[in-house]
Parts: sequence; C-alpha cells; structure tokens
Amino acid sequence: MAFNLKKASDVLIGTGILYVNGIDVGLLKGEVTFSYEPEWTKITGGSPEQTIKEVLTSENATITANMMEVNLSTLASVNALFTESAVSSGEEEVVKEFLEAGLRSGFWTAAQNRGWTEDGTVEVFLASGLTTPASAGATKIYVDDASLFTAADEIILTDGATTETRTIAALGVDESENSLTVTVALSNSYSISGVVHNNTVSMVEGTDYFVNRIDGQLTRIADSAKVADNDPVSVSYEYSVITGKKVTFGGKTTVPSYPIEFISDEKSDGKQIKIRFYKAQFNGSFSLPFNPTDAAQVPVSIVALADSTRSTGDQLGYMLEE
Repeated sequence: MAFNLKKASDVLIGTGILYVNGIDVGLLKGEVTFSYEPEWTKITGGSPEQTIKEVLTSENATITANMMEVNLSTLASVNALFTESAVSSGEEEVVKEFLEAGLRSGFWTAAQNRGWTEDGTVEVFLASGLTTPASAGATKIYVDDASLFTAADEIILTDGATTETRTIAALGVDESENSLTVTVALSNSYSISGVVHNNTVSMVEGTDYFVNRIDGQLTRIADSAKVADNDPVSVSYEYSVITGKKVTFGGKTTVPSYPIEFISDEKSDGKQIKIRFYKAQFNGSFSLPFNPTDAAQVPVSIVALADSTRSTGDQLGYMLEE
C-alpha cells in the first residue's frame, strides 16, 4: 500500500481564535468550519441536449463555530440584531495612559480600564519612558527609544499630574544615546516614572490599530506604517464605570456588517492559516442553551458579504498562510 504523505506540517489539527470586528470571542469548542460554496447555472441546448457552458451565479462564504464563553457583550458583537447597553454610574476620561508593553499584531494589549464607551474617541500615540530623571531647566531628555521621535515633533511630558508640552529642536534626536533636545527648557522636573508622548504622530483606528472597547484592549494592524511591533504607545479613551449590562433585541430594520478574522492554531512548522471576511453578518437563528451537565455552547454562523469597493475576485475575503 502506498504512503504518500508529502509534508506532515500540512496536516491540520486544532481550531484557533475567532475575531469579530476585532474582538476575540473567546474559547471555542469542536470544529471551526470555513465553507466556500459557488453556485453554477448550466446552459444546455441541442439534440441530444448538451451542456454549452456553466455560469457562476452566486458565491457564499461562511464560518461556523461554537462559542463557550458566554457574556452579553460578546453575544451582541456577534449578532448585530442585538443591541447592547451598559448599566453604569457614569463615565471617566483617561488621557495618555502609557502602555509600555507596546502594540503587536496578533496580540491584544490591555489598558487599566475596561468598558470603553462605544462612541468615545480613542487616540493612540507613540511614547517612551524616561531613562533618567529630567530636571527643571534641562533641554536634553533621555528616553528608552529616541527612534520614535523626529525633529520638530511636538512632545508632551507627563509624570502623574505634572505635564508640559515642548518641541524637539532641529537635529534634536540622537538615537545613539537615546536623547531628545527641546527648543525651550523644561519648566518642571520629572522622575524616572515620567513618560514622553509623541503628540505629532497620531495613529488612525482601522488603519494602524484595532480596538476592543469591551475589554479595553488594542492590537496593531500588521501593515501599519506608523507603529512597529512592540513599539510602546500611550492611549487616551473614555470608559464607563459599569455596574451591569443588558442586551435588547427586536425591531431593527438594518443590520450593520463587520470584519471577521479566524486565525488557526500553529501548525508543526510554526505557520498559521488566517481567514478574513472584509464584510460579514450573523447568519441564521440564535440559540443559547442552558445545560445542567455540560458547559453551554453557542453555535454561530457568519456569512461573508461582497465589498464592491474591492477588485473583482477579491470582494469576499482571503485565506493566508504565514
């Protein structure tokens, strides 16, 4: 008998991570299935009747999975017919919280607070911590990574409630000693806990990063030109002081679409398969079983929608191995 295995790493085992609108839906159980189903119409003629040609009349792409982590926010993110609202005791604003761990594509970096407001502005800036204290009257500042700045950038220094804005001088960036020289001396002193924020290089949501407003997290978009993997950043946001959540349903006449991405578990060669739908919607009915003997599983089916702004042959999505 023949044994014709060509490459063991191409044998797939495991599931992966499902992102709905940039949000990880959590633990999955069982199979995650990607289906692509073209439909053809045959044109026949003649006697005896023969097939003249087949015409592609429709294309359907779906992802189905079973979610195990049941919370109202995730359910509402998957099924856009649901409307989530928070029972809160007010909102708070955070200005330039330093995320020293930085942004990295494929991973989420969490801020101190969850439950970012849905309509609140999120601003992300390159930032670097101080390596030595900066004294009042100084014009040179030593930072962890001076490559995050260029001459003429506006910078904001913060240390607790102490803050001020300065401009980097011409030839004021020295990457060899990781220093920044400013045009006007500092008015305040900053401890080793101080942070320098680049107020000039502002990143764009959906181009440079994705936001998980539910869990207060950010992830870098792989092809961002403004931030590299692991670059430290600061983020400004608003969050709700949440005391509870609720989801309402019924009566929507339009259903918004969202991007979908599934990233498989690593194969034995370290590569992963990524499947992305540019636009998608929840497909079919919704059921939430409550089982006394096993964990609840929520089956979801998500269908790709055509994005007519993209080129022909690339309007539903893609599969990528890397």
